[in-house]
Amino acid sequence: MKKRKALTLIETTIAIFVLLVGVVSILQLYPVGLKTSRFSYHLSVASALAQGKAEEMLAKNFEEVTSVPRTAVDSSPSSPFHLYDWEAKVSLVDPNNNLAESSTETQIKRIEIIIYWKEGDQSKEYHLNTLYAQK
Repeated sequence: MKKRKALTLIETTIAIFVLLVGVVSILQLYPVGLKTSRFSYHLSVASALAQGKAEEMLAKNFEEVTSVPRTAVDSSPSSPFHLYDWEAKVSLVDPNNNLAESSTETQIKRIEIIIYWKEGDQSKEYHLNTLYAQK
């Protein structure tokens, strides 16, 4: 019996099939990675914008801190933030009642900053809450 030095057609076909399954699997994961990366980017930007808006509000006097309706962060199309809107909801909270909203005047305000953006056909939001005590 002779020793073979080459692969048969069936062995070659199976090897190519195994390689193709691996390549197709990797190619199917690529869009998922891109989507995750894009969402992470928008979430990081939204977090930084919310923190900046919260700092702006905390720099004001206690009486000047009021709710802000939904507006564009920056309406200039050349700005990297033109895709984002923001809104601030300010409410009085009762420190003696587990920070529940209060209708009476208290010394603490809850500030909720909401950053909005569109990702594809879906609208996304990032919420940041902070408390502001009267000095």
